[in-house]
Amino acid sequence: MKKSTVIILAAVAAVIGFAAFRRLNHSKPFAAGQSLPVVETVNPVYGKISNETALIGTIMPSDSVAVTAKAGGDVTGVFVKAGDTVNAGDLICTIDTKQVSSAKTTLDNARLSLKSAQDTLSREKLLYDAGDLSQQEYDNYVNQAEKAKVSFESAQTAYQTQMDYANVRAKISGVVEQCSIEVNDSLNAGASICVITGAGAREVHFSVTERIRGALAVGDELKVQKNDDTYTANITEVSTMANSTTGLYEIKAAFNETSGDASVFSNGSMAKIRVVSSHADNVMILPKDCIYSESAGDFVYTVTDHVLKKVQVKTGMEDPENIEITDGLTTDDVVCSTWSSELDDGTKVRLKGESTEASPEAASGPEGMSGAPAGRP
Repeated sequence: MKKSTVIILAAVAAVIGFAAFRRLNHSKPFAAGQSLPVVETVNPVYGKISNETALIGTIMPSDSVAVTAKAGGDVTGVFVKAGDTVNAGDLICTIDTKQVSSAKTTLDNARLSLKSAQDTLSREKLLYDAGDLSQQEYDNYVNQAEKAKVSFESAQTAYQTQMDYANVRAKISGVVEQCSIEVNDSLNAGASICVITGAGAREVHFSVTERIRGALAVGDELKVQKNDDTYTANITEVSTMANSTTGLYEIKAAFNETSGDASVFSNGSMAKIRVVSSHADNVMILPKDCIYSESAGDFVYTVTDHVLKKVQVKTGMEDPENIEITDGLTTDDVVCSTWSSELDDGTKVRLKGESTEASPEAASGPEGMSGAPAGRP
């Protein structure tokens, strides 16, 4: 026999012998010092899952009033400054609207006309009572007096309105947060004069996208952070119409008094807030560490009689700790929650806390395993 043929036959025999050794060795219990992979398990449960989104809000008083000019004119007097405390009805400023004198003249003329009509009616009533005046003639005098009264009341209202426009007063009691006018300033109707904040609770105002708005409702709780402290607030208003400029929806929330004194927030200051932007109740959830991913989709390992079984699952919403399971599992399934490259379909394992005597003695996993797919960290 040729030398080369002997070498080839020897090599083949060595391969066959090694394979037989592997099969024999694999069928035996672990040798001393060897152990099965130790895993922890959980059962899927039904619960709530939610996600939070960080936003920036503005702290505002709940009873803030912006005082504006109702009519244009020159400012003739300013009686408050920022930081002043005022009572409802206190004079804020005076404006020469050029309408007060005209309204006063109209009122005076209406007053004279009313007096004349009433005096005439009194005289004519004497004639009517004596039978010297017909019913129709008397009714005419009554109507004239009524018309004069209506004209007077209308002129009186117009005069009072012009006086209110000229003498701007505080609508609520509170603190003047800002005052933007000075004497001799010329104002147009609608111009800002000052802002007054009452003693009511503070609110946080913020804007959200349509997607986040869909997850918010009146009464929902949110978190407001200042430095290292966290306060809670409850949503009081959810806008149903987007801002025409930003396309966002305005949300208002009132601070929860039990969460701390919200007076630490200055009016108009910015604050970081966290809102639940998506949530689902009564859904099946698992810890995210249970989930493995591959090109075919997500899967988990269930444990039956100390053996892992690869089970494909469909997932939904997730939060920092948990993930929703929409298909593939029941609450009776025992799911491996330990991630390890030693794990694969068919791997034999020992449960954490289980004695080595109670664990199976067969070797774990098929030989030549290249490692489990990457899981979710």
